[in-house]
Amino acid sequence: MTNYIETYKGYKASLPPPLIQEMFSLRKASFIDRRNWDIDSYSGGGYELDSYDDEDSFYILLAQDSRCTATVRLRPSQCRNFTREQFGFSFSLNGTADMNIWEASRFCINSNMQAHRKKKGLDIRTVSIFHAMVEHGLTYGIDNYEIVIDKAMHRILCRSDWHPVLLNEGTGSRNEATFYCFLPCNLEQLNRLSHIIKN
Repeated sequence: MTNYIETYKGYKASLPPPLIQEMFSLRKASFIDRRNWDIDSYSGGGYELDSYDDEDSFYILLAQDSRCTATVRLRPSQCRNFTREQFGFSFSLNGTADMNIWEASRFCINSNMQAHRKKKGLDIRTVSIFHAMVEHGLTYGIDNYEIVIDKAMHRILCRSDWHPVLLNEGTGSRNEATFYCFLPCNLEQLNRLSHIIKN
């Protein structure tokens, strides 16, 4: 196994089909097998995908030895929205009407593949996904990502020096605490993540 990691970005139709299948398989292993999430759309089989995996979704994938080792799904928030439809969260339009906001969901890492640790106990794949998200945000003029996260992900984001702005709180499918937040996208955030990757 090599340490070299490739980054892929794009809509589903533009990405290699074997890598897309790897991504859905990784999501099933991460969310269904390891975390025991109760996902209404999952009806069995080796892949986890839902109706939001359509032509409006943009994916960031990391590949190691031609296998998907980390991924996140991004969607413009004016499209059908997983966060609002599945969790019932929504943000006030006051002060946000002129913002370009995208949703980030289905973040996961292949825990069975070699980890790449850096300082602060962070896996470099995690920081690389975050860095690619901010790059995408700057390219598309995104002001914030809206996210629903648990306590563990909140800690990971804070250790990565990407601090969520809390909007609301709720509970997940296993009654765990969840947090509805914005993640700001700007050049300062990109520089902070670049510093972690380089040092």
